[in-house]
Amino acid sequence: MKNLFENWNSFLNETRYYDLSSFIPRDNLNPKFWIMDSRLDSSIRNKLLQIAEDFVNSIKINSFDIIDITFTGSSANYNWTEYADVDLHIILDFKQINENPGFVGDFFRTKSRLWNITHDIKIKGHEVEIYVQDLAEPHAATGVYSILLNRWNKKPQRSRPEIDENQVNKKASHISDIIDDVERLYHLKEYQLALETGKKLRNKLRNFRKCGLQREGEFSSENLAFKLLRRNGYLRKLADFLVNSYDKSNSMPPGKRDLEDIIDNL
Repeated sequence: MKNLFENWNSFLNETRYYDLSSFIPRDNLNPKFWIMDSRLDSSIRNKLLQIAEDFVNSIKINSFDIIDITFTGSSANYNWTEYADVDLHIILDFKQINENPGFVGDFFRTKSRLWNITHDIKIKGHEVEIYVQDLAEPHAATGVYSILLNRWNKKPQRSRPEIDENQVNKKASHISDIIDDVERLYHLKEYQLALETGKKLRNKLRNFRKCGLQREGEFSSENLAFKLLRRNGYLRKLADFLVNSYDKSNSMPPGKRDLEDIIDNL
């Protein structure tokens, strides 16, 4: 297992191929959300504002200023699909909260991940994903709509990008193979090794996608591979095995005396 992460460019000869036709840009923005490609439907805007407010109210820390609340990602662009999430970003100035923005980022990643896992909110059939974004964080999206101000911060432009389908499939296939390895380790009851491998992969994925977005934007092979894995359930699978492996690796089975006590107290 130690060689799995040594070289991200060493892919298996046998690659799983995914249909990438849905990533080709459409003629219009998703009509479920957008009126004449110019503004967000008012009822949807109000609902997203309410969700963002509920999330902020769930955070038990001192007051902080919300710089903006934005709708971004594929659903705010011409490359939307029936699988696309509603990416709801809450923009804060992390330095306003604590002098260590890395600490603040970790805190909000945990809070937003917990919120997204424990809630199943859908707008017009599309899952809402909350993300807390630092004001200083670069954001590579070509479509960003301010829900707070009810206007485009960055209006998307329709263009036909060049997609390296072979590279996207290789990257997605390689990552899915590692996630399958995490699953096999879990079923072999190698819980600690499954946990360590899954954590390494999760960190790799975060940097993997970030580098692709910074280098080539939304249509980078890294970002498209990430979206494929999210769409086909592999990222959820990784998250589930991380949680389950942690629980199993830190559990202790009852001993004989414990079992007798349990039976006596039934």
